Amino acid sequence: MLRTALAAALVVACGLLLTRLLVEFRPQVATIVTIGEPAELLHDALESVVKAGAKKVVVLLNGIPQIDSSGISTLVRISIKLAREGGVLRLVCGQGRVRDALTVTRLVEAIPTFESESAALSNF
Repeated sequence: MLRTALAAALVVACGLLLTRLLVEFRPQVATIVTIGEPAELLHDALESVVKAGAKKVVVLLNGIPQIDSSGISTLVRISIKLAREGGVLRLVCGQGRVRDALTVTRLVEAIPTFESESAALSNF
């Protein structure tokens, strides 16, 4: 509950108020919580945190039922952009359709993907 309230407050403060998409800034890490948002909103949120100087970004994908090619493309583009700027992207995704799509496309090999947020954060 506190985490959600903190995240929502930071979203408003950063001008990133997007329906059902929360951005949480921690010391040197930005966490994006996705809940079924279109890929263009995810892209805009990721671009905003990169422009704000975040070098470590975690995207939580557990809240979405599926991901399409535009969502996968968004994750690839931001991962490349972060890498060029000395940053890193980590994904959090448990078992299910989204994880299957990331595995089939071999994205889990290109972008480190973890079962839990704590595992992703400890990997930095």
